[in-house]
Amino acid sequence: MKHNKIFSIITFSIILAVLVLPFISAQRYEDNYFRYGTIDTNGQLIPTNTPINNVKVLGFVCSSDNCATVSGRLWPDILTSTNDFMRLIYPTTLQSQYGYGVYVYKEGYIPYEISADWWGTNPNDPVGPYNDYLTRKEICNSKLMSMNVSHTDNIINIQAQIRSPVSSAGPLDYLPSELVSIYSANAQANLEIKKDSQIFYTETKYLTMLPSELKDLSFSIPDITEPGNYIVKVYTTVNNEQKCLSYNQDSKQEILVIPENQIACNMNSDCGTDGSLGYPDYCIENQIFKDFIYYTCHNPGTEQSYCSNQTLPFLTETCNADYESDNYCEEGNLYKDIHDFSCSIGSCQEQTTKELVEMCANGCTNNACISVCSQNSDCGTNGYIGDKFCKQDGNVYQNYKTFNCNNPDTLQSTCSSAIEEKKVEDCALGCNNGQCNQPECTEDSECPAGEFCINNVCNPPACSQNSDCGTDECNGDPDYCIEKQIFQDFIIYTCNNPGQKNSYCSNQLFPFLMETCPNNYYSDAYCENNNIYKDLHNFGCATGSCFEEVSKELFQTCTNGCNSNTNTCNSQATDSTAPLITLITPLNNTSVYQGIVNFLFNVSDESNISKCDLIIKHNNSEMVMNSSTTISKTQTNTLAHNFEMTGLHEWRITCTDEFNNNGTSEKRALVIIENPQPVCQTDNDCGNASSELICKNNNLTRKTTTPKCVLNILNSAYECQNQITYELEEECNNKCEVKNSVARCKPSSSHSSKDEKCYDENGDEIDCEEAYIKKTQTRKTTTNYEPKSSATSTNQAIETNQSTTQYLNNLIQSSKYNINYFMYAITGLVALLAIIVLALLLSRKPKKKLGKNK
Repeated sequence: MKHNKIFSIITFSIILAVLVLPFISAQRYEDNYFRYGTIDTNGQLIPTNTPINNVKVLGFVCSSDNCATVSGRLWPDILTSTNDFMRLIYPTTLQSQYGYGVYVYKEGYIPYEISADWWGTNPNDPVGPYNDYLTRKEICNSKLMSMNVSHTDNIINIQAQIRSPVSSAGPLDYLPSELVSIYSANAQANLEIKKDSQIFYTETKYLTMLPSELKDLSFSIPDITEPGNYIVKVYTTVNNEQKCLSYNQDSKQEILVIPENQIACNMNSDCGTDGSLGYPDYCIENQIFKDFIYYTCHNPGTEQSYCSNQTLPFLTETCNADYESDNYCEEGNLYKDIHDFSCSIGSCQEQTTKELVEMCANGCTNNACISVCSQNSDCGTNGYIGDKFCKQDGNVYQNYKTFNCNNPDTLQSTCSSAIEEKKVEDCALGCNNGQCNQPECTEDSECPAGEFCINNVCNPPACSQNSDCGTDECNGDPDYCIEKQIFQDFIIYTCNNPGQKNSYCSNQLFPFLMETCPNNYYSDAYCENNNIYKDLHNFGCATGSCFEEVSKELFQTCTNGCNSNTNTCNSQATDSTAPLITLITPLNNTSVYQGIVNFLFNVSDESNISKCDLIIKHNNSEMVMNSSTTISKTQTNTLAHNFEMTGLHEWRITCTDEFNNNGTSEKRALVIIENPQPVCQTDNDCGNASSELICKNNNLTRKTTTPKCVLNILNSAYECQNQITYELEEECNNKCEVKNSVARCKPSSSHSSKDEKCYDENGDEIDCEEAYIKKTQTRKTTTNYEPKSSATSTNQAIETNQSTTQYLNNLIQSSKYNINYFMYAITGLVALLAIIVLALLLSRKPKKKLGKNK
């Protein structure tokens, strides 16, 4: 076993050679004492006898060289000592050919690493004791590896690279997550900028780094526009780090020149001469470096030019690699030299350590121990060694060691041994942990409920339900085709004789439909080469996927060519006349409410109409709002548009025939007004019903007025309208009259006598007028709606039993009648005036002529 330590710069190793002795079955013990040590400036261990208590130990099984990776813990828990001593216990059998990685650590110390390969035992157990040194560095230095300063866009940028103050020198490459904080070291980078010998800017960054880690950092100082010379310095310190007893600063500085509107440099050499700074050489691990400064002219030859420099480490020498000498004889034993090379204070150092390879019982010659034997028994006793183990054939084996004496009774005699695996026991029921398995049962009754004795082992039935055998699913084979369908094999599992001793699983493959390819179809017709074609889309299935083949087929031969707008044959050979469009409604300067408005028009042309567009202009923007390709030349066509914007709109219709002749209609104005707000939601919002008696058709009639909340079909708003109901109260024999604001049947002459007496159904005398009012007969009912308010617009006067069309027709007829009456009145007035004039003319007496009598 080798004991190794992590030091700052070099590896301090103590290697013990252990002679291999005959093995017996036991664990291996190792005694360890924990001591304090320091690492000097040359990277050498300075041991002390100062004990360290309460030390922790963590072990892993290595799975690669240098324990770069691990396969698990060597001990389940972290071991902790109560004093400065701990006995470590290693397994009898080596768990990995790469050995073990053992970490000895305590907060505030550099951990101690051990690469161990103990196994079995020997007569000298426990081995050791060994001193495990937890160390601290005498002087730490966080090396500033490089620095670069630039000035761009009025910003000073500093890039630097810093090395950890503690280096990794142990034999183990694996870093357990539990020990990251133990291995990490604290450092800080300080920035100082001076201008005109005055401190201009400072900043500090705190860093936590793993051993040997290089960390990049940057500083950025904005708004630096004032010209002048700036001294930029970056230096490192190690503060509040228990692993370091003291520290040295490391610093680099550069001069940054910011010119004042003049050319600072034309080439790099204007800024300075590249070369060594003259500082002493220094070490980084096993290499020697010196600092070189490099100058750079930025934006050369311009007023934006400026100088900067960068200090970088320059490799001057690499120290030799460690090596071991050949074995040699000395004082009757076999030795070798360990040549350990390291770098310290800027120079390579070599340390040579003599190591005992083997203690020779019979002396040493020709760089090897003399082994004298006369017979095999002089070399050892043949026999089984180690623990019994199982092999794949299910039987018990054990290693058997045989000793041989080579060249007996000569100076060249040597002992050798060989180990082979020998079967020591046949197992009928297999093997486990080096022992044959014993039968668990011989019959079912010896097994727990629900289990059966199968091959001398209690086992549950092979299956109790289909899902115990597997999950029904596609088996993953490629898809395949059956006609025009895609299938994949689906595996279905079945439990046979479920829950019984003889239960077993089986499975069967079935085709599972994944996809059905589309049906063949023809595309829409299209014009090509003055004929009409259609594409036949033919679908099929091949190699587990649907495919499509498209072929063009002649659908119709056109005598007069084909219209590409309608994809139909032209009705005639040619047409150069534009379609004629006649607008119907809305009339010019019509006002309508917001919502859908239908535009009615007729169109005529010598050929078929391909398309008509409704074009609306609003706020100086003209757009096609609706189109139709199904236009009739024999019937009125309609294009609709839903108006949301109020105000003045201008509209027209344009049409194109199959020969691309374009026609346009006249322009009409349309005013869109805002829909009125609803005045009601329910009938109760409109008031209460009322009733009165009136004279209608010379009969006594009851008029009932019931307010209703009704949808106005013209503006789509709910409003209050009165529902008028007429009921016949009494058929009057002598007409109906209103007397004292009360409607009644006019009494006949037989009832007009003041002495008339009237009686009710009980024989009591009552007022006759009251009797007529109360008298009722069979009633007939009619219902009309009329506006509740006299201020309601004309379109609120329609009756509920009239349709919108009827209402519009009535409105038009009413307008006609009013015009006719007006014309009749004018004609009558003119005729009356003519008659008066004629009468005046006729009424004048003729004047007599005066003359002399003859």
